[in-house]
Amino acid sequence: MHCASCASIIEKTLKKVEGVGAVEVNYGTEAAKISYDEAKISPQQLSAKIDPLGYTLVMPKAASTAEEMHMSADEHAAHLGLNQSKAEKLTELAAMKTKILTIMPMAAISVCLMVWDMLAGLGSVPAASPALADSFRYLLAVMATYALFVVGKPYLLGFYRFLRYGKANMDTLIGIGTSAAFLYSVVVTVFREEVRPYINVNAAYFDVAIVVIAFITLGKYLEARAKLKTGDAIEKLLTLQAKTALVLRDGKEVEIPIDQVVHGDLIIVKPAGKIPVDGVLTEGSSYVDEAMVSGEPVPVEKKRWR
Repeated sequence: MHCASCASIIEKTLKKVEGVGAVEVNYGTEAAKISYDEAKISPQQLSAKIDPLGYTLVMPKAASTAEEMHMSADEHAAHLGLNQSKAEKLTELAAMKTKILTIMPMAAISVCLMVWDMLAGLGSVPAASPALADSFRYLLAVMATYALFVVGKPYLLGFYRFLRYGKANMDTLIGIGTSAAFLYSVVVTVFREEVRPYINVNAAYFDVAIVVIAFITLGKYLEARAKLKTGDAIEKLLTLQAKTALVLRDGKEVEIPIDQVVHGDLIIVKPAGKIPVDGVLTEGSSYVDEAMVSGEPVPVEKKRWR
């Protein structure tokens, strides 16, 4: 998923399925929480309902009646999903980076030609000769073909799914706009003399298709990279959490997992140690590791005020 419309489309589609009670889709985490009747529908059937739209439900290893499923976009749509391992995400991110490195120079050339054309219209610079203008147009046509059908393939799929299923998202808008610019430019280039009496054949928009696809793809790449880095930061933050607690029971210090701590337990925190759970300081003073809370790596002195 890459926009709020994706989450909305998945929710609306799954809610219409017989046997589904409630659906909550989170775009930020790319996860869905679905309550359903196991006698009427299965996770595989739910996944099949949204597969034509470009999404897949991946069941966790441990599941209950109220299932929590991870969603990943169709591999052809080049989206990142939670079912992918970090290595797979890095591989896909590298593929996106390769596309960026190929299309950004094309976008730079297109922008330069656009600026030249505008300045020539204002009389600030000499206009290109007809032969040179035609050469530029054919060059832009080749670059636009690559941009639309290789880098812009996800947007074309979004346009196709809109035509077939009536479901629109951000890809649909981009696909419609760039396809219209490309097809119009092809018509005025290939059938120039035939359509000259009806439209201005001197205006082609191959450069628009290239620039739009380039900057949208760049934005998606930066978003995917930022999400991957954010996930790594959260994982590192979670490793700072205490896994065990030192509890005083029957006059003895016992180390137990924090999920076994119960209300009323007296927890002992050693110097420079971590406080495993919320509680009230009853006695003593020491230095406490607050890295999980404040990010400060140096233990901070704590004592009970009387």
